[in-house]
Amino acid sequence: MRAVRFLAKTALAEFALSLAPAFCAQPAAKPLTGLVTTTIPTRYGGQIVVGPTIVFLGPNVLDLESTVPGVTTVQLADQSVGLEPVAVPTGWPDYVSSFLSACTHTPDWTSMLCFGGGNITSSAIVTMDLRTLQWTASLPTTIPARRGCSFVTVGSSAYIFGGQVPEPGRVNDIQGHFNDTWKVDLSSGSPAAPVQITANGAPTPRRQMCVGAVGVDAFLVFGGETLIGG
Repeated sequence: MRAVRFLAKTALAEFALSLAPAFCAQPAAKPLTGLVTTTIPTRYGGQIVVGPTIVFLGPNVLDLESTVPGVTTVQLADQSVGLEPVAVPTGWPDYVSSFLSACTHTPDWTSMLCFGGGNITSSAIVTMDLRTLQWTASLPTTIPARRGCSFVTVGSSAYIFGGQVPEPGRVNDIQGHFNDTWKVDLSSGSPAAPVQITANGAPTPRRQMCVGAVGVDAFLVFGGETLIGG
């Protein structure tokens, strides 16, 4: 089994250039033709995941500081946009309306996994079927609750990195940043219990960073906010 590795900051420019053709390739679906105008309110701190449709998850309306029920969907075939209601099972964390949660897709792109959030104290990983837009499973974990972490799928596993202690119980905005890494095996089709792994050269503790998969054995971390910056 190949270990996931971090890419050094110095490799960023070379990495971006080497993958430029892949980033610029035309998708199989209808190419983008411009911004889509809808009546759906603009929001911040949400998540977007690609599956059979593109799904955008909550949370806060910019002008009202209120949450938006349901998820926004964009059809890949014609880029039509809709707001779909999603019921949250009793006792589950409400990722639909939580800001700074982290979501990723399963290797077959049919399900979305979410973890953490600004107002979520649960450590569960929850699964949504992206074909039916219904929550289907909740997996309790031992990962400390957090907001602003990353959740990225690399090959047959997903990885949770970094983040910050969630708002309930936090004294100030610089308290409790993480730089730990947790591996979630997805080879069975469902998330297995996360295992904390040791990665050489891990970035400093941070939240709200950019993270992307690189091939099948690495992911790239860039930016974010921390107590010491960087």
